[in-house]
Amino acid sequence: MNFEVLKKDNLKKYIIIGVAVVLIIAACILTFTRAKYRVTSSVPLINGTVNYSIPDLTIVTIYVDGEEVEALDESETYTLDTTQSTCTYKDGTTIENLTLNYDSDTKAFSITPFTTKGTECTLYFNSAPAITSASLAYNATTVNNTSNPNLTVDAEYESITYSITSGSSYASINSETGVVTGRANGTAIVQASITDKRGNNIIATSPVQIGSVNNTNRYVWNRYGTSVSVTKSSTPTTVRSSYGSSSSTLSATYYTYSVSNGEIITTPTNITLRIGDEYYLPEGAIVSFSQGTYVSDGTSSQLGVEVMPLWSNPYVVAAYSVYSVTGTSIVKGSKNATVSSSSNSAYPTDAISGSYWYTYQGSDIIDPNSVTLSLSGSNVTATVNARSNTYGGSISYQYQYSIDGGSSWTTAATTSSTSYNISIPSNAKSMIVRVRAQDNYGFTSSTYIYSNGISII
Repeated sequence: MNFEVLKKDNLKKYIIIGVAVVLIIAACILTFTRAKYRVTSSVPLINGTVNYSIPDLTIVTIYVDGEEVEALDESETYTLDTTQSTCTYKDGTTIENLTLNYDSDTKAFSITPFTTKGTECTLYFNSAPAITSASLAYNATTVNNTSNPNLTVDAEYESITYSITSGSSYASINSETGVVTGRANGTAIVQASITDKRGNNIIATSPVQIGSVNNTNRYVWNRYGTSVSVTKSSTPTTVRSSYGSSSSTLSATYYTYSVSNGEIITTPTNITLRIGDEYYLPEGAIVSFSQGTYVSDGTSSQLGVEVMPLWSNPYVVAAYSVYSVTGTSIVKGSKNATVSSSSNSAYPTDAISGSYWYTYQGSDIIDPNSVTLSLSGSNVTATVNARSNTYGGSISYQYQYSIDGGSSWTTAATTSSTSYNISIPSNAKSMIVRVRAQDNYGFTSSTYIYSNGISII
């Protein structure tokens, strides 16, 4: 039997080949492990709730919004869909009663309990959406009673803080729950400051009415002109003065009537006549003599001066052709206007005030029933739900808005339109609108009707 001894060079060659093979296998294993770790480490685990280290948990697939991804984007915020995410044993059976959790702040993933090595998980994530709209509303309440917030937000939020921005004397609030407690009758405005999962802030505002809204009654009157009615005899009377004068002129006085503060006012007018003059008195002019009081009809009633020789000297004598006055009274004339007020005693019911006669018509309420808001491009549209107009007149609405929760108000317009577009200020995060009514008769309501707030993104 012959023994062949390997040459020294061949032995060295085989050793090198063996080492190379081992290195290649090790490199493949390392590459696979690193790739697997990279996917896994994109969803770090929270110590204490998982019994094994990262390599013990095999992430089979990660989905974001239904699309398969290799890893989560560290710059984005996600929520874990626990209804679709599953974990299975090595044999493929689903592990029941697991609690899966993902903390979007720390980017940490946890499974409780986790007791089996080789567990494989398929995880479904949703991109955390930003809040684009939020609405807040309260039901009216009374003093010492409470009202809960009706908050609607279109995405998950991280935190919320409630505060009263206007009318704190009417209500108090729990900053965490938003529950309002009435203090006194009036309108308070509540603001909800909401932070969403992306860290954005959005504001929602709402009025809360403590006690009922006391609308302003509008009281309406018709206004009429007034004049003085003079009742006179049917035939004229010639009246002469008792004494004359040696002068060639004669001063005379007649009177006219008017109405002021419900009384007849007599205004004198002085004239000077010369011998031979005739002067027709204005209609309704009154002259008085020792024989009585007389009225002119404006046509046949005249004042004249004639000479009557008496002894040896000529005298100037006044002659009047007038009608005897039998009575005077104030007469309601034709309607010349309609007036209104928020006070039921502003004008008399059926009597004279000043130079006018007023007749009471009745009262109504023209305050809006409600005001609603909607976004329309770069505007907020305020829409009034108007009441009926019982006693006429042109009704208009004063629109005011606030972007600081009712701390200050800006008048946008006064218009008869029940819809008005308010341009959104550049720094506005929310807007609330209040409206009151007025008419062209002189009435302006003291009641403001408030809208719910609208959030502006």
